[in-house]
Amino acid sequence: MDPETLTCLVINLDNRVERMEFMSKQLESLGLDYTRIEAIKPAQAMKAKSPSYWDSWERPLRGSECACLMSHQIAWNIIVKSETPMLVLEDDVLLSQHLPEVLANLKSLNGINYLCVEAKPQLKYVCLKQPPLHITDHKLIKLILDQRCAGAYVLWPSGAELLLQQTTNAAAPADKVLGICFELQSYQLEPAGAVQLCFAPEFGISAPFQYQSDVFVSMMSKSYRLKPKYMMRRLKSGIRKGVRVLISQSVGKQISVNADDFNLSCVRNN
Repeated sequence: MDPETLTCLVINLDNRVERMEFMSKQLESLGLDYTRIEAIKPAQAMKAKSPSYWDSWERPLRGSECACLMSHQIAWNIIVKSETPMLVLEDDVLLSQHLPEVLANLKSLNGINYLCVEAKPQLKYVCLKQPPLHITDHKLIKLILDQRCAGAYVLWPSGAELLLQQTTNAAAPADKVLGICFELQSYQLEPAGAVQLCFAPEFGISAPFQYQSDVFVSMMSKSYRLKPKYMMRRLKSGIRKGVRVLISQSVGKQISVNADDFNLSCVRNN
């Protein structure tokens, strides 16, 4: 492996053996070193923090969301202690064959401490007035607002410290934390270097096996919407995000995905 290429941290539950095998095949075929992080289970998360901590966001959090946040916090602590940027992955992402080349060129960059690697069908708010950074055939676009991606991102130690500070006394789903920590120097990779399995077909990529997200398998009652504390939190959050978008003069953009960048031959079930 290129000594400049970043180490990967893969978040994986003990009972999701097939997903870890899927990720291992991908990473080994790409020549990327990785470390598995044992994901926190919902019951563990609920016991680890107080009820008031888990009830500090815009709506009640699912147990799976609490566990997901704590699992990412483990990754952030590892990055802080390692004093080097790392690629954080959930165990349900397809990786571009060009990702190793991108990762090998990141350490030399300045003025960045968070890079979203993945794309989803939803728009992301980016600042097109700021010239993008260039790595090989990829662009790094200044990211202003994105609240739906926590499956694949590169995080620098300074960014990890900010995220840990942000979640010391208040919780939110991991993807929301990454999106609302405006102190981060955030960028978006384009074309994307990763796609979650559940969204792969929308980008013309055939998923190698049937998939269902662990986080959103259960429906939640909408009765919380009328509770004043949640209404006020959503209002404040909406104003804060709206002001950020307006001040930055950002625009909504669909991040491009090149389906041909994803070689699935190494991960398809026999």
